Amino acid sequence: MKKVTVVCMLIMSSLTVLHAQWSLTPEAGITAINRAGNDDWTAGWKLGVGLEYEFNNRFSLKSGLHYSQRGYSYNYLMPFYFSDPAMEYGSLDYVYSHGDMNRHFLQIPLMAKFSFDLTKDARFNFAAGPYIGFCINESWGYGTWVLGEEPQNPNPYHGYYGNYGYGGYGGYGSYYYSSNNNNRKTFDWGLSFSMGVEVKNWVMNLGYELDLGKEYRWDSMNPKYHTFSLSVGYKFKLGK
Repeated sequence: MKKVTVVCMLIMSSLTVLHAQWSLTPEAGITAINRAGNDDWTAGWKLGVGLEYEFNNRFSLKSGLHYSQRGYSYNYLMPFYFSDPAMEYGSLDYVYSHGDMNRHFLQIPLMAKFSFDLTKDARFNFAAGPYIGFCINESWGYGTWVLGEEPQNPNPYHGYYGNYGYGGYGGYGSYYYSSNNNNRKTFDWGLSFSMGVEVKNWVMNLGYELDLGKEYRWDSMNPKYHTFSLSVGYKFKLGK
């Protein structure tokens, strides 16, 4: 499926039609990211340059190069019974676990775009198509803290010392650290959808991306991330 998607994108990107209009659209915006199966949403941002090839005033193909983020975090608090048979000692303590992952991608979409006039200077559009992406950087950290006999969230200054990537001891000596995982895949792909309004040369888009690529080598192909975005850009028309 991944190979078919890439081949289709290359074929579509090679199409040329006389009297078509090229344009470039630098854009930037914010994102809301949710990992499938996780209740939390993470805020992020995206920026890039869109490239559009207009066949007529109703239909065009758009692509470009965009930076985007993927990632998630988890937190949970649970009771745990600690015991030492040799010392005839046991206690019920609470354990707090936290982890987070942040991955940075360069994405290349290829979307079919349909536009309709609203007024003389304003147009509505919607677009859909696949995208491919490549991870250029990532960070991952996790840790566990023993908090004592009362349930509570650890103070970040007490729970561990140091900054992300350095690690630190906290609670009763547990450890927080970061790592790189070679089992994570660097190639990503999925589906993109957007709708927006163009007023003269100004562009505002509301987008949605469904990430379908394998995050780990042993993953199956299924939805991984849901990403909503709101971006603003300015279109520069390049001519035929």
